[in-house]
Amino acid sequence: MDVVIEINFVSAVPPYDQIRKQIATAIRDGKLQARTKLPTVRSLAGKLEIANGTVARAYRDLEAAGYIVTNGRRGTFVTEEVPLPAPWEVENGEEKTSHRSFSASQEGESKAQESVGFAENLKEARKSGEGSNMPDLPNHLLLQLEALTASARAAGVSLESLAAFFSASPNGKKAQ
Repeated sequence: MDVVIEINFVSAVPPYDQIRKQIATAIRDGKLQARTKLPTVRSLAGKLEIANGTVARAYRDLEAAGYIVTNGRRGTFVTEEVPLPAPWEVENGEEKTSHRSFSASQEGESKAQESVGFAENLKEARKSGEGSNMPDLPNHLLLQLEALTASARAAGVSLESLAAFFSASPNGKKAQ
């Protein structure tokens, strides 16, 4: 990996967030090409002098967003296609980073924008009492749900189909 990852330890932005944003930006800008092997979690953590779990969390978020894929013991690689912006890259309907070098259809972009507020809608539903039967999900799970929702919408999968898939038991029958 030729991209330099830098951590600002005095920043209010957590190190895992700095890592995932720098890698995502490098992928979008073409500095990290498809099939490029990324350093192992331990290797990158050692170079940055941070905990392995911090790098692992950044890699999990990047994988959930579709930027990278882990192939077991073979390593972690940049995916073939650059995904739509992940929920953690979008704020108030606008991308957080200043430069993007990817192209996506208007339809795909609008579908991603529709799903960006998924976690916020869950939080609001819980506050208003509509979602009283929903579990209180940690932020990292809400981010993964947003990424999954954005990917599903961009692929043309309805939220209803996605919900039906997850409500089915492993054998394909409806869960009770």
